[in-house]
Amino acid sequence: GLAYNYLPFTALPLYVALERIDRRVLEAAYDLYASRREAFMRVILPLSVPGIFAAFLLTFIPAFGDYVNQQILGGTSSTMIGTVIQNTFLVTGDYAAGSALSVVVLVISLIGIWLYSRVLGSRSIEEYL
Repeated sequence: GLAYNYLPFTALPLYVALERIDRRVLEAAYDLYASRREAFMRVILPLSVPGIFAAFLLTFIPAFGDYVNQQILGGTSSTMIGTVIQNTFLVTGDYAAGSALSVVVLVISLIGIWLYSRVLGSRSIEEYL
């Protein structure tokens, strides 16, 4: 369920990252006798890292707090943090613990965004979001 819901969030940043790769760079790799595998590993993959990381963030952050899919599809066999927060608020009525868990999820998400902007630069955030 999560894969079907969040697949579009991964496709667009990856497409943009791959579309922005200059074809001449790939042709230069082939001119220097790089195999298809070497060209992928040394040219395409490093140049698409910002898109891969943006796709990861755009998928991870919503999936991190998603509890609807887990409730409908997963039942009680697995527990996700969104379900724990929901149960803390609604079942036990412990608003302080539920709020603390929500803040922890928010901080983890913000750390991921901060790392992205720190490693890849703030300009790349605007390009891929």
